[in-house]
Amino acid sequence: MTFKPFVSRLNWRLILIHSIATWFIVHSFPLLAKLYDIELYENLWIIIGDDKEKIKGLFNNDLYLRSFQYFYLTEAAWIIGLFASLIISLVIARKKKWFWVNSMIVFTLIFILMRWNVSGWRFLKIIFLTPGGIFKNNFLMLLTNGLILLGLGLFVFYNKRFRDFIDGRKIPALIHHLN
Repeated sequence: MTFKPFVSRLNWRLILIHSIATWFIVHSFPLLAKLYDIELYENLWIIIGDDKEKIKGLFNNDLYLRSFQYFYLTEAAWIIGLFASLIISLVIARKKKWFWVNSMIVFTLIFILMRWNVSGWRFLKIIFLTPGGIFKNNFLMLLTNGLILLGLGLFVFYNKRFRDFIDGRKIPALIHHLN
């Protein structure tokens, strides 16, 4: 395949929509991963909060190294979400006969944004973590917020209007009103 047909098969609409869906899923996985050991999550945030210098205090509060390692694994759960999104994107692309390289571009783009911590989560988490804030229970808070983000990601992946937009047949109402 020469360069011109390769570029002509790239679909900016697919890249945009699947990037949005992947963004939601990638941010849902760390929230849901914390549910595995909610007691550890609660203890760590009581001890360190947002101050990473207080990590030394962990060892004075009977939290073992295994729990400490688990905490950092939950922080890296976004990688698992990224691979899950890649699989979903590739399956949809294959089913709709879209070029698979578009899915790989989405994977690479979101990986770079997450790795450099420029995905916008610092600013948007205020909005997306609000629904779980109605609960005083951390388990319900994490579950609610994680499932909402996961649901939004799956909705964007599988919604017929977005698929029509990717195919170039129709512009979703929200995007249409912005024009």
